[in-house]
Amino acid sequence: MKKKKIFLILIVLLLSCVEKKERIDLAGSWNLLTSFQDNFNGTIIDPENRMWMKCSYGQVWDQTTNTCTGTGGGTTFGAKSVSACAVEGGCFDTLNLELNSGPAFSACDDLVFAGFSDWRLPTKNEMSYLAKLFGNRKTFLVSFPNTPDDKFFWTKSISETDPKLAYAINFAETDFGKEFTRTTTTVLYVRCVRP
Repeated sequence: MKKKKIFLILIVLLLSCVEKKERIDLAGSWNLLTSFQDNFNGTIIDPENRMWMKCSYGQVWDQTTNTCTGTGGGTTFGAKSVSACAVEGGCFDTLNLELNSGPAFSACDDLVFAGFSDWRLPTKNEMSYLAKLFGNRKTFLVSFPNTPDDKFFWTKSISETDPKLAYAINFAETDFGKEFTRTTTTVLYVRCVRP
């Protein structure tokens, strides 16, 4: 069963490349995709054994198609945007330089999904690692379908020099995987992870 699913994923990758007449490192993509464990319950485990939600906050995981859906228009696919803090610079732990409250933090902290209640907002290093592994949006979308591309994704890491800024990672085709800082009152997307 698992081999059939992996084979189907590879076929989808190949077809998407043929349509756009682009070249792709098939061996590298195969190794990458097989290093992730799709649990077919809306979660995926990375090579460092962290469990990620396949869907962005606000999207709904569809069991029959193993994809993310929602009611949003355009490229949001139902994903919700939230601020890191309702008050600029007011939701963080100065010792660890991490968000410890606020809408983005609560989106994961209050979540119960796939039988787990210990979801959390990822650090910038964890989110950057995820983007770096995939290297591009097309390959990323095989494991994280319908990821919106019109805004960045919050991390719980705040700027070392300005607590009004928190780090966000880009998952759009342009600047895929790059990290930026944004004011904590800006609304961006969220993807949850657990230990």
